[in-house]
Amino acid sequence: LLLAWLASVYQDDGLSGRTAGILFALYNVSTFPAMVGLPLLSDRIGSRKIPTVVAAVTLLIGSIGLATAATTPVLMWIWPIFCGFGVAGLFGMGLLMPIDVAPPGRTGLAAGMVLCIGYLASAAGPVIGGAVKDATGSFERALLLLPVLAAGMIVVSLFVPRPFESRQSE
Repeated sequence: LLLAWLASVYQDDGLSGRTAGILFALYNVSTFPAMVGLPLLSDRIGSRKIPTVVAAVTLLIGSIGLATAATTPVLMWIWPIFCGFGVAGLFGMGLLMPIDVAPPGRTGLAAGMVLCIGYLASAAGPVIGGAVKDATGSFERALLLLPVLAAGMIVVSLFVPRPFESRQSE
């Protein structure tokens, strides 16, 4: 939803194309530290759960801000950074989990399932956001879906299982 519509959200709220583009660039730039850093952090601390919760909470904060105060001066520069970091962090951590939780010989199957479901859900975001915008005349209602999804991700991330190998040793 954000990748497809974020610049339009800002322009619909009255920002210039230049400012909307800069905010969209901030969203994209903020994805790199999360995509690289959170998996590295998870390896260092030996837990996927903590970085996944951090990413989900960051997305929740950013999406609430974006949904309620997208163009508030000063704060409008923070929301896309939080959203980009959260989305990319969840994506990166999600890519690692099949490796951790699949039994030996089933990693490819688990990774394929995660990618299939993840990309289908990602493809639905812009369509749903566009449909909600068309039905209501603004992106406000579509943006309210993001905090709900982020809260759901926090709950799901609390149940991240331990790696398969460590469960086998018990």
